[in-house]
Amino acid sequence: MKKGNEKGFTLLEALVSFSVVLIITAFLPILFQTIYTLVKEEEGIHPLELEVFTHQAKMEIRTAKSVTTTGKILTIKNGNKSITYEKYQGNIRRRVNGTGHEIMLQNVKDVVFVQARNGAILFITGDEEDFHEIPIHAILKDWPHE
Repeated sequence: MKKGNEKGFTLLEALVSFSVVLIITAFLPILFQTIYTLVKEEEGIHPLELEVFTHQAKMEIRTAKSVTTTGKILTIKNGNKSITYEKYQGNIRRRVNGTGHEIMLQNVKDVVFVQARNGAILFITGDEEDFHEIPIHAILKDWPHE
C-alpha cells in the first residue's frame, strides 16, 4: 500500500544525475582543445599532417628492402614496388613505381633526405621557416646486399 506523494526524484537518482553531468563537463575542455587543434589554420606545416606523414614514411622504411637518397628524392624499394618521396610545388608527394601523385605534406619550403644506416633522416623546412628533423630507421641491423 502506497501513501504519500511520489512525485520528484529520490536522493540516489539526483546523485547519479549529478555525477553524469560532472563527468560530461570534465571532458568538455579536452573536447574543445581537440576540436581547436583540428580546425586551426597553420601557416607552416600542420602538426597533425606532419605526424601522419612521419608515420607513413616510418612504416614504409621499416619494411623496405633498401632505401636510397639523392638529396631531394627518397627512394624506398620493397619487393617489386619502388616508392619515392620528393618535393613538388611546395608539397612532398609520394609516388609508387613512378606513377601517382599523393600529397603527403603541404606548405614545405625545402626538404633534404640524407641516407643513414638502415634508413634516412628527413630535414623539412616549412613555409614559415619551421624546421623538422625526422630520423627513420629500419628494424634490421643491416640492409641486405643486392
